[in-house]
Amino acid sequence: MNVLVVTEHLRGEVRDVTRELVTAGRSIGPVTVAVVARDPSSLVAAVDVEGVDEIVTVAAGRDEFENDTYQQAIEALIAARRPRVVL
Repeated sequence: MNVLVVTEHLRGEVRDVTRELVTAGRSIGPVTVAVVARDPSSLVAAVDVEGVDEIVTVAAGRDEFENDTYQQAIEALIAARRPRVVL
């Protein structure tokens, strides 16, 4: 994997910036999108767009954003997958 895009979402909706980051990431290399949410499977269809090579889901504890939970999840993905770029 070369590019890891972290999905931004709010109230169950993927924000447009995620798709913009996928487009930017494609110019660098293969793109993996990480979905960190209480129910990440509910957001997968919204990030399964042209230019995405892989989608990784991480279940987080609550509906509300918890900085520490998300930070730990993203740090673990970075350590395990060693992307060249994180967006």
